[in-house]
This record gives sequence, structure tokens and C-alpha cells, in this order.
Amino acid sequence: MAWTINEAIASIREILKDEVSDAYRYSDESLIRIMNIGFTELHTKRPDAFIVSEPWTVAKVSDMDAEFPVALNFFNPIIYFVCGYAELRDDEYSRDQRAAILLEQFRMEVTGDKRV
Repeated sequence: MAWTINEAIASIREILKDEVSDAYRYSDESLIRIMNIGFTELHTKRPDAFIVSEPWTVAKVSDMDAEFPVALNFFNPIIYFVCGYAELRDDEYSRDQRAAILLEQFRMEVTGDKRV
């Protein structure tokens, strides 16, 4: 079974604790914009990760039911990237640390480099 962009957004919202639909801190558009940045980062490091040919970015919310364009083993790293990048917007000190951890997890899983 293929994952969809909508399922990715739901996973992202769960990690960000942003699940109250009438009071989202992060809009779908914002999360998709960050996801596109994550796809670009992934493409520079692992162009073999993509299961669809270009264009592989999700341009708009109307594509929420589209198939997730990367191999399933790269689903979680993209989720970590989006969560980390989104949390960089928050001003709280602890969020900065959590954002750095999530972005580092993306890097480690994409490159296979486990050094800290």
C-alpha cells in the first residue's frame, strides 16, 4: 500500500501535537511548502529515493491524496525534516533543541551516517 501526502501530514501533525483542526498552528500549505523543501534536500542527497519522475514536489493542498513520491524507507526522514523545520519557527528554547534533533535524524537516516 502506498502512503499519501495526507497521511504524511497527519503523521507530522501528531508529532507536532497540532491535531485540533479548528486551531492548527501550521496550515496544510505551510507544511506542504516545508515538505517540498525536504524533497529538495532529499533529492540532493539521494536522488534514487524517488519513485516517481519529476515533478516530484507537491505544489498545492489539492494534491493531498497524491501518492507520497519517495520510497517508503524515506517516509519517516521526510516527516522528521518537516517537523524539525516547522519547529524552528517556534520561539521556545526547548523547541530549538527538538528541531535540531529532528533535522539531525533526517540527515542520519538519509545518509546512513550515524555519527553525532
